[in-house]
Amino acid sequence: ETWSKEAVPELLLLTTKSSLGACLHALGEYEEARRLLSEVLEDQIRLLGANDTATLSTKNNLAGVLRSLGDYQTALRLFSGAPPITSHVMYGAVTRCGA
Repeated sequence: ETWSKEAVPELLLLTTKSSLGACLHALGEYEEARRLLSEVLEDQIRLLGANDTATLSTKNNLAGVLRSLGDYQTALRLFSGAPPITSHVMYGAVTRCGA
């Protein structure tokens, strides 16, 4: 899938925000990480779809934050709701990057 020139800055911002969420988690700033990763996940689902590799990575990171916060049930739902990584999902990531 090819992205329009207008969409690229928003996608780059989401990538940066997702990385910041992971850093906040590592620093023990769990509530802020949860808030940020939840926002990123919503936007990624809207822009990329639920099965995109970036979306799945954010979903995994959010589940880890929720686990750190002791919200095991919600974390389990996020982990359980993720589809298995298949060649179809991986192929989508490769084609989007232009390989």
